Amino acid sequence: MSRTVARFPALAAALLASIALAACTADAPQPSPAKSVAAPPAADPGTAQTPEPAGALGPRFGASCAELLDPAAAGFPGTSAPTGDSAPDAAEFYGPGDQSVASRRQSGVLHCVWGNGTDEPQYGPTAVLSVIADRSADAQAEIGSWLSLGATDLGLGDRSAGRCLPELFQCSAEVELGGTWFYVQLLDQGSDSPLGGARGQAVLQAAAKQIATALASRQPRPAWAAPASGWDVAAGCGDLGGAALDSRIGAGGFLAGPELEGDDGPLRIALRTDRLDCAWTAASKRADGTGPDFSLGVVAGAGWVWPSLGGASGVTSTEVAVEGADRAAFRCSGDAVKTCWADAIADGAWVQLAFRNPADATQDDTVRALTAVLAGHAAS
Repeated sequence: MSRTVARFPALAAALLASIALAACTADAPQPSPAKSVAAPPAADPGTAQTPEPAGALGPRFGASCAELLDPAAAGFPGTSAPTGDSAPDAAEFYGPGDQSVASRRQSGVLHCVWGNGTDEPQYGPTAVLSVIADRSADAQAEIGSWLSLGATDLGLGDRSAGRCLPELFQCSAEVELGGTWFYVQLLDQGSDSPLGGARGQAVLQAAAKQIATALASRQPRPAWAAPASGWDVAAGCGDLGGAALDSRIGAGGFLAGPELEGDDGPLRIALRTDRLDCAWTAASKRADGTGPDFSLGVVAGAGWVWPSLGGASGVTSTEVAVEGADRAAFRCSGDAVKTCWADAIADGAWVQLAFRNPADATQDDTVRALTAVLAGHAAS
């Protein structure tokens, strides 16, 4: 299953996912009018109130992607039916690159993509929408930055901004209304594209208005409460190296991992909330310039993902014992060229490690590197 995240201003898109909605509780039945029901006693003001129950894992908005936006009705025809994230179920599997999906779900993001039959926006019209709740301060700051750089105030919600790049056939907008923040992006190619000239701003305004109108009548569900995790994602990966990695893998150091490019503020916030994304670069290189370099991803609180790891077609899994991990497995996929990695649940987080060079990705070396990383975490 492909999952796509559109990037602005870059045209490449990756990471498409499916969307489903968490079930809503039914209204409580009303008492029969034939019976007299005594009014409950007034609550004692000094009595502690029962806290609202934690929400379900997955999008916090009770709407499908199609209910929020119809691109054709906004003057942007040609997109396919939308796809996006959902609450996890037993039939779905996670693999390399899917940690962003786990982060989005933990943050309650509704992420939708209207494609064009391919994974690349340059082959036709594409629309992307991300919605997140309870991020007013982040939304106000980012929208203010857009406006200061010349974006147009769209007059929607509490604050809004939109801008188009006609030469690149791209338009995007961010809107904050009542604590809900959304980002929408439209991408296309071709001289006849509605985004290629003055029409683009009108199309963007119509699309953003559709979404704002649909969201105005919907309140987000309670946030999902992540289990406690011992990983401090704000601290970065630097403390995970040191002697343990040097002795097992060789000298080197961690670099910051790839940042989400572009203007999708809600998605950037979600991916930074609970995630480490780093790369280990070995100091010693072979004659061909390669070394035992690997990527490391951590999603704090995502122990729930274990049953969905390694079950995709063509993936082989071998459970391994790794000091510091509750569960761990070495996995591979592919025939002619194998891709191998390790998954682990450790200290309340999903940890994934993969060597860049397939020749380095043996089970022994992968487990050795994962053990060293977890030792560094325990010592930090």
